[in-house]
Amino acid sequence: MTDAVMPSAVSSESTALRDLPGISAVYMRQLLDIGERWGATRAALVHNVGLTHTQLERPDARVSSRQMGRVARRIMRQTGRADIGMAFGMAFRPQDFGQLGHALMACPTLGQALAVIYRYREMLVRDVDRSLEITPAWVTMTFHARYDMEPTRQIFFEALLVVMYRFSVFLTARCLPEWQVNVDWEAPPYFSQYASELGGWTFGQPAVQLRMPRAYLNLPLFMADEAALQRALEGVHFELSRRERLNADNVVAQVKALLRPGRQGFPDFKAVAASLCVSERSLNRRLGQAGTHFQALLDESRKALALNMLLNRQWPLQQISNALGFAEPAAFTRAFRRWTGQTPTAVRRAHFSENGH
Repeated sequence: MTDAVMPSAVSSESTALRDLPGISAVYMRQLLDIGERWGATRAALVHNVGLTHTQLERPDARVSSRQMGRVARRIMRQTGRADIGMAFGMAFRPQDFGQLGHALMACPTLGQALAVIYRYREMLVRDVDRSLEITPAWVTMTFHARYDMEPTRQIFFEALLVVMYRFSVFLTARCLPEWQVNVDWEAPPYFSQYASELGGWTFGQPAVQLRMPRAYLNLPLFMADEAALQRALEGVHFELSRRERLNADNVVAQVKALLRPGRQGFPDFKAVAASLCVSERSLNRRLGQAGTHFQALLDESRKALALNMLLNRQWPLQQISNALGFAEPAAFTRAFRRWTGQTPTAVRRAHFSENGH
């Protein structure tokens, strides 16, 4: 049997993550400011992107990854500059992130600031998954895109990695000579103009990673203030509670966009709620107001993937069952019969019979 490639049965839902308005408009305003400084016109950059000046100036305004990507590509075309990701990262300060930024500045150590970032990561960016490895000597954070980010993947990761390094330098008020960044693309021509301010970067590596000595976690922050930290975290929690007031008209689309198979199978309810920055109770209530529930949406996504895979003989039922998160084929067969009224084998046989195979 030849190797089969996992079909993108829910690709439309996966890429729909790009369309979720989950990014603070602060990022878009910063991006537009850079474009204007480089000679592009703001009106041309946002033309037909689905944003107005009034919308962007609202303090609670949010934009999608697709809108950010379109504006970034327009800046590159209009200015002839490809270093938008690094310029974007260099422009940010912790306070640009509102209450979360103030919380970071008030943390006692760099490790606790990074823990705050990790805890509230979905408030900052939803486009990547992160895995953390801590050894006695090193801390390694590996980043994985949640969908195909091309053609703006490199821009995104350059901005993210620059922001993390610059923030850490600012928060600790010291150089971090052993901070390491690994990326899986070749060194771009413009990197030399930023290199002296970005720590150590190694190009052409297998993964996108940030590495630092474990001792860095204990570095004190020069603006540490426990009372200020608590006030800022209260503000962060207020922002989270405000976000919980999801619009029942689009909550179903947002959940569907996140229900896609990954390395660990389909995400569970807790993971989806975290990705949407809402409590499980709130998400359950909103889905009920929309006339559905999480299990129904999960079954719909599983059914779509199952039907897609059944049309390819390279996928035996055991592998399909595993891909959908079932412990055994019998459990998959029972679920499939409940979804469609037929067994997987019957559907596959009927398909190839009709098509003369």
